[in-house]
Amino acid sequence: MTALLNHPVAADTGSADANQVDHEQANHQHAAPAGTVVVELTADQVAQHPDNLRDAGRGIRELTASIAEVGVLVPLIVVPVQAVPGYEFGPAVTHLAVDGNRRQAAARAAGLPLPCIVRPDVASARDTALTMAVTGLARDGLTAREEAGAVQTMLELGIDAAAIGRATGRSRKHIAAARKAASLTDEVTAAVADYPMTLAELAALADWQHDPEATAVLLEAIPRGQLDHTLARLTLAQRERKLHAKTARELTAHGVTVTDTEPSYYGDGPRVLTRLRAADAPSGQALTPDEHAQCPGHVAHVEVTIYEADPDEGTDEDTEVSITYGCTDPTAHGHLDLWERPSIRTVHLPDEDVPADEDEQARADRLARAEQARAEAQARAEQEARDARRELIRLNKEADAAQTVRREFLRSCLTAKPRHKAMTGYALRQLLARDRTVTDWFNDHPWPTGEPAVLAEFLGEDPVTTATNAPATRQPIMLWAYVVAAHEKAMPRDAHRDHNPGRADYLRHLIDLDYVPADVERRIIANVYPPTPLIERNPNEPDDQTDAEPADAEPVVAEPPVAEPVDSAPDDQADAEPKRVAVDGAEPGTPAVSMPGEVMPAA
Repeated sequence: MTALLNHPVAADTGSADANQVDHEQANHQHAAPAGTVVVELTADQVAQHPDNLRDAGRGIRELTASIAEVGVLVPLIVVPVQAVPGYEFGPAVTHLAVDGNRRQAAARAAGLPLPCIVRPDVASARDTALTMAVTGLARDGLTAREEAGAVQTMLELGIDAAAIGRATGRSRKHIAAARKAASLTDEVTAAVADYPMTLAELAALADWQHDPEATAVLLEAIPRGQLDHTLARLTLAQRERKLHAKTARELTAHGVTVTDTEPSYYGDGPRVLTRLRAADAPSGQALTPDEHAQCPGHVAHVEVTIYEADPDEGTDEDTEVSITYGCTDPTAHGHLDLWERPSIRTVHLPDEDVPADEDEQARADRLARAEQARAEAQARAEQEARDARRELIRLNKEADAAQTVRREFLRSCLTAKPRHKAMTGYALRQLLARDRTVTDWFNDHPWPTGEPAVLAEFLGEDPVTTATNAPATRQPIMLWAYVVAAHEKAMPRDAHRDHNPGRADYLRHLIDLDYVPADVERRIIANVYPPTPLIERNPNEPDDQTDAEPADAEPVVAEPPVAEPVDSAPDDQADAEPKRVAVDGAEPGTPAVSMPGEVMPAA
């Protein structure tokens, strides 16, 4: 065991460059105490700690290459092997790595020695867990799953959330999310193991893991980058279910049977009361819920719709509870169709309306059938209109959920420096082109009197002051915030019904910034830019049609292409057209457009 003089004491960053960290990290609060000696041990003398919180094999190939190049620059924190009883190690092992398990594995693979700091004072389970967590958490060296496990381990060892927060710099909310994420079942954890997940996303999955249907929907959304949109829809649907259950309990308390099958205007199954009448009622007089309450087939269907508030439109959250009453078996309970006559033999027709070759009864039968057909056609039309309205409501609800996710993305863009060049370029193009949406918004909200509420979401209660007082480097981003606020103001919840190039281009700009749109937002784009259908090529045909020409064919000399104007900023990728292909799992009947931001399995 050799002492090393003046060796830099720092911590592992958890990446391929972890071996070449800045010397400033030597000043971390959990670095070695003053006067600590760094010793050199062989890789065989140091073993992986049995309670290691991290995946020691993560990124090991890159780290091994780095260590083989320059050696281990960052000392490991180790404890004597005798300090961790209850485990068996090889005869050459003298120490266990508390911090630096990946460096130990990489050094072993590279055949190089390890600089180590021996810390017998952190040998207890509590101190070991805290040291492992702090050295990883304080510099973001742990994955979200590892961080969740680290926090849960410390909590189980009796370290309270406040102490964890002080040691790691994490907020109580962050620690609560880690604790929730740690509760994920092994099945769900395995299902998302190949995808990069944040702690907040894992915690959100944990909230739904006991709902098999919701979990299946979320797991299907993760590969498509649709997790946020799906969570927003599920949360809204959950609120609607709670209100539905409350309404159903109230109806049941009044003796009404609640059915999940919505009564229809015609056909089998429950029929709506508005299409039925009592046997002794005149044609066209529909049954009312009170008149039908004592019928054995009396049922009610509840449908709840919550429309989220739109500050820009000045609308508060709106809740619509629709109760449709019906009868499970109208024929068995003596009800008639609203316009059905009790007997066609009572029909009286003028003599002049009866053709010479048709007696009165035959004509009455024919007219009754025609009237019944008209009534059924009207019922079908009403049912189709009802279904169309339900589909519109569904899409509008998806649009509300998508708006919440989209605006959260817009807020995140304000601090995402890699996106700022594209954002500034878009804002300038909108102004120079005098985009109608933007100019209309400026006319409706002239400076400095009033701005749409969405702008306050981005820049605070006084967006004008925020923008004018911003540093010069931030002012272009303030301009972008004003431009996107204009487009958000002009994006109604039913925008999916219209052909609007401005809205489509706005969403495509967000896609260029790595936003992953919801299916309903894809509709807005597809209404203007339908995806090109894929054409399957016959494998027996030559790749190049010129290959099929006879060998003696005259050569064709192509005309030189006409040079197109070149953009003055060819390196600006904001103007690049995003590639669009079909996406599995898109809504049936909706042209699916793949966008940047699709989540790929982690390497």
